Amino acid sequence: IVTDSMLRGRGGAGFPTGMKWKGAASATGNTKYIICNADEGEPGTFKDRMILDEEADKVITGMAICAHAIGASEGYIYLRGEYNFLKDKLQEACDKWNAQFAYKKLNFCVAVRSGSGAYVCGEETALIESMEGNRGEPRNKPPFPVAAGYMDEPTVINNVETLAYVTTIIDKGSKYFKTIGTKDSQGGKVFSVSGDCAVKGVYELP
Repeated sequence: IVTDSMLRGRGGAGFPTGMKWKGAASATGNTKYIICNADEGEPGTFKDRMILDEEADKVITGMAICAHAIGASEGYIYLRGEYNFLKDKLQEACDKWNAQFAYKKLNFCVAVRSGSGAYVCGEETALIESMEGNRGEPRNKPPFPVAAGYMDEPTVINNVETLAYVTTIIDKGSKYFKTIGTKDSQGGKVFSVSGDCAVKGVYELP
């Protein structure tokens, strides 16, 4: 369904989400991981912060859907250091979901990891290095994270907005999602508007 929706990653690169998931699903490993990249470091950008603050359940649901699709058992929200004021609230949401997963006997749990405040950690391999306790510096590719990511195991890293859209796609269907957007990039896109402008805020556009 996610592949059919033609959802592209909303973190900047625009890589097809379904293709990334397929790579991780076919990879072999002892444990697979899904990481939500919430290291939103672009100047003047705050749309992921708002999504996490107001729609955390939608993001965590997207992580659970990805975990189901690729066979992951652990998920982490890598939270930008400057967003640590959201950490307790997000961990509470994670704990609530973990209790629901346990009740339903699903082999998946999610937690929050605090970032180290470096802009470069928004790049997925630098993020992995940071999560492993190392200096946040990008790795050479290949191997790509879907084959050898966190703890050298298959790992999917999607940003906050991407995972929120995954939940919408599963809820309303890929056909609905494709009625929005352009021929090459389906769905909406969330933008932060700030600075010297008349109407500041966060906006979703097709």
